[in-house]
Amino acid sequence: MNENTCASAQETTFNGASETEDPIPRKQFRRHWLVVTIAGLLGMTYFNITGGGAPRIKFLTELSATAFDFGIMAGASSLAIIFQIVSGILNNLIPRRKPVWIGLYVAHRLLFVAVLAAPVFFLGERTRIWWIIVVLFLHDALMHLGQPLWLAWMTDLMPRDSFNRQWAWRQWIITAASIFVSIFVALLFNRFEVQHQVVLGFIILGGFGVLIGVTDILCFITVPEPLGERVARPNFKQMMGQPLHDRQSRPYL
Repeated sequence: MNENTCASAQETTFNGASETEDPIPRKQFRRHWLVVTIAGLLGMTYFNITGGGAPRIKFLTELSATAFDFGIMAGASSLAIIFQIVSGILNNLIPRRKPVWIGLYVAHRLLFVAVLAAPVFFLGERTRIWWIIVVLFLHDALMHLGQPLWLAWMTDLMPRDSFNRQWAWRQWIITAASIFVSIFVALLFNRFEVQHQVVLGFIILGGFGVLIGVTDILCFITVPEPLGERVARPNFKQMMGQPLHDRQSRPYL
């Protein structure tokens, strides 16, 4: 085997594609990446409305949430990160990530309706707060379960020679837009606050956020999923121990 043949063989991945070969044509990628960016703007709006910002904190305070309750919510949210490990294993077991991710994230967005409905369906303060705590934990668990699937999908979609540039361009637009969205949400919610209608205001605002959030996910139906690399038989013990064997990962852990 000559040197050219060896080099060609080293560049070939499991699905027969070259590492330098674009997953999809450039023109097609730009069209799909625009959709991904617009979806990102919608998703950012969802999190600005429903996330842990001032409107949600004020809503929970109006429902008699205590400092202890906020501490439990924060701890449960951190604990939910463990579902990213489950997602990493799932990524190697499922044939396609796209339909699984769409299903997980549509459920993730719709689940927030259960938080908005709590003041209507629960009269007892403590029952209502514990219901919200459990729902928010499941909400965060679904987010972490789907996030690595989405990242792996997007990584397989992007051209290899402009990976960082494409991510940076998308992130710049979303970050810049989030400033204006945050101001708009604050001004809109303030109108309900000065009228002493915090709960009603967050329910209306949150309902709009859920609608925007589901639309964000449905945008990805048109985005293709190139065939990505999989580990044929992932060893759970080896996967868990790998970060400890990596000198660069150990300080991070």
